[in-house]
Amino acid sequence: MGNVNLAQIRSTVRLRGDYPLSPKFTDAYVNGEIQPAWSELYELVADTNEGWWDTKSTVTTTAGQDYVAMPATAWRIQGIDYLDGTVWRELRQVGVGDRNRWDTLQGIPVAYRLTARGADLYPTPDNVYTLRVHFTPIVTPLDESATIQLYNDWQEYVVTSALLRLDTRQQRPSIPERMQELGRVRDRIVAAATKRRQQEPEYVQLREMPSWWGWDH
Repeated sequence: MGNVNLAQIRSTVRLRGDYPLSPKFTDAYVNGEIQPAWSELYELVADTNEGWWDTKSTVTTTAGQDYVAMPATAWRIQGIDYLDGTVWRELRQVGVGDRNRWDTLQGIPVAYRLTARGADLYPTPDNVYTLRVHFTPIVTPLDESATIQLYNDWQEYVVTSALLRLDTRQQRPSIPERMQELGRVRDRIVAAATKRRQQEPEYVQLREMPSWWGWDH
């Protein structure tokens, strides 16, 4: 694992791909291929290393409003909890088929459904409640000077993916080799994520919903 920034990754890409600084291959041009490569890695890690980038934030409901906006930086919502005194209670995620289950009831939210406006809440809140949102944030572009900690294969993925993009634009004969190498790096990242999960303990899945949910209301 190492701390790297955009400038260091760009330097590696230039060196390995023979893309020297020039009016054609400006920093902005090369960065334009590195940033999408970084986004690819970010999504791959999010998909395979469950919860790796996740964070949490709190939001508050509005009495009589049947939804709450999600944090501005949220990309994937992993779960929402309700603060019951000093204890966080998990809200159940439901589908569109359950939209009428609570009809016109108002009260403490016990379930939610993700929509374009945020999270629709069931039942509609009758007061101001604190909710905790667990989410994967949107990817932040690599910075020219601020570093980010990346595993060796993760850094290699960004470099190789950027080189593949650059080589494709320039129609270089190295494209097949780049594609093969990118596939090998991706396989190593996925395999490492699988091994990490195997080291985690088994968790007992609860089959009964807590009575406070009022699911039958």
